[in-house]
Amino acid sequence: MQRGENVSFSRKKHHQRVEKRRAERVTVAMKVSLQSKNPVNRGNVVGPAIVHDISLLGACMTTRHELQPGEEVDIRIPTDACPVDLGLPAYLSGRALVRRVEVATENSRRVAMSFLPSLAQSMEFAFYMAYLLGLRSETVTTY
Repeated sequence: MQRGENVSFSRKKHHQRVEKRRAERVTVAMKVSLQSKNPVNRGNVVGPAIVHDISLLGACMTTRHELQPGEEVDIRIPTDACPVDLGLPAYLSGRALVRRVEVATENSRRVAMSFLPSLAQSMEFAFYMAYLLGLRSETVTTY
């Protein structure tokens, strides 16, 4: 995928879902870094994920990580799409809890995560989300 391209999905199954979100989400196409436990050697696995929508409380993304509901992961979100005058660090880091995992393709999974207090209660993350919410009529793309 190249900078500026939008990400689109078509769901194979069309189930009616009950809306459970408690925070307004922003559609994005953004690469983040995830770190999870490696089930094979008890080390860590670090790799990318593509975020499709994000809110103050969580995000939906696609990744090659083999995550399980209930698993905690580290997430690192780039802030390079934001103006410098917001005073944000280059990355926002915190923990997230995997809520739902669905197979997206043979090699990837669509994952819903909720952010833990280390990120959800961060003032810098609140500024970041306020900026994205101000752009919500556009699709935000960062790679």
